[in-house]
Amino acid sequence: MAHTDTVFPMETPLDYIDDGEKIHCPGVGDDTASLAVMLTCIKYMKENGIVPEKTLMFVANSCEEGLGNLKGARKLFETFKNRTKAFS
Repeated sequence: MAHTDTVFPMETPLDYIDDGEKIHCPGVGDDTASLAVMLTCIKYMKENGIVPEKTLMFVANSCEEGLGNLKGARKLFETFKNRTKAFS
């Protein structure tokens, strides 16, 4: 699971800066990086014909931080509570 949102007050500048070496912006080291890693794993599995023995679910959710209070993760487990054997 990787979340797709960031939670900042409306007045927070959300500037994207690429200085040629690093990318800087709010959330890039949190949800953005996790989502990129998850999508890369999916791509790798597809390109290499990896078929897991058990069903895997890749989730990009939202409403995780601050006032979100893990709403996305809570909904996932509410919906799939009887089918979830592990979580990472």
